[in-house]
Amino acid sequence: MADQEHNALRFLAKLQQVQDQYSGFFSASIRLFDSKAEERLTIESNGSPMCMSKRCESNSFCQSYCERVIKAPEPFQVYTCPYGQLIAIGRLTVPTQYLPSSDASPTYYLQIVDRKPAREGASDSTDPLGSLMNGTDHQRRLDFVERAKVIYSAYSLAFDFAGNESGPESGNRVYQEQRAEILEGLTKREREVLRLVCTGLSNQQIADQLVITEHTVKLHIGNILKKTGLTNRTQLAILGLGLL
Repeated sequence: MADQEHNALRFLAKLQQVQDQYSGFFSASIRLFDSKAEERLTIESNGSPMCMSKRCESNSFCQSYCERVIKAPEPFQVYTCPYGQLIAIGRLTVPTQYLPSSDASPTYYLQIVDRKPAREGASDSTDPLGSLMNGTDHQRRLDFVERAKVIYSAYSLAFDFAGNESGPESGNRVYQEQRAEILEGLTKREREVLRLVCTGLSNQQIADQLVITEHTVKLHIGNILKKTGLTNRTQLAILGLGLL
């Protein structure tokens, strides 16, 4: 039990670190909440002052609107809230060993709020209708959808990855051996690159930290992808949550 609690705390600490990095890198506010907003796994990163103030209001219009949105059948959706904020909400099933809950299949929701400054010529963010009709803001919405999908995919993979550790003891032993084998197949430099990918750094930022060229970073990432059988850096970032 002690080992399980230690692994849970270790995972959540890494999840918080990556969330903080993602919020800055993708210019977004990120939080996890349950359907009653009573439990949380991580502390909200880069919180939107408007959203935070509206959520504190009792029986706020913002809160009731959010409750209606999460009842929709789609697991991931993007909308413009009544106050003109671009928001994405994705449904996540969280492994029970990371929750103070007796629910057999606890469901949490990932909320992503756009914090990227509006470009010149965009409509006022307090005007939802104008935001939807303005061509410039339409492009901004598409950009936000792309960023939000990457973040949601990262979280989905993280919890799928973590869920693999909740099986029988024999399964865990095999899983630990597989993780050790993956690490042994990486060079010291590849491990360093993987660790920095986990924090959400760009190729250029990784190159600056390791004092190598961006081209060399790309070569290392390509080699890591081949060795792990993964297809993109989002999957690498989640792999690193459990390996490093």
